[in-house]
Amino acid sequence: MTKSRFVLVGLGVVAASLLASCSSSTCGSIQASDYDQSCSTRSDCVAVAEGDSCKGLFCVDCANAAINVSAQAEYEAALQSIKGPTGICPCPEGATVTCDAGVCSLN
Repeated sequence: MTKSRFVLVGLGVVAASLLASCSSSTCGSIQASDYDQSCSTRSDCVAVAEGDSCKGLFCVDCANAAINVSAQAEYEAALQSIKGPTGICPCPEGATVTCDAGVCSLN
């Protein structure tokens, strides 16, 4: 088995064991809609990751939603309490924070 295949197989085993060990008591989710998303200007908003570690790896560094900056500390505290498979992932680029009709979002 080549080294690259060994690494891929190893990652698959780790991912499978993380998913198998994840139950409702050891995983969790975080949703931007649970936090203040109101805004007047774009500077009122900050990009955040939302996801569910019960459904697989939750990439905590991949922004896919936005909340008001005043809710960022509360969001960060909740993020630290998420159990289950979380990690740093390669994320797609391009989305920017915006204030659209009084609601923080990504475009």
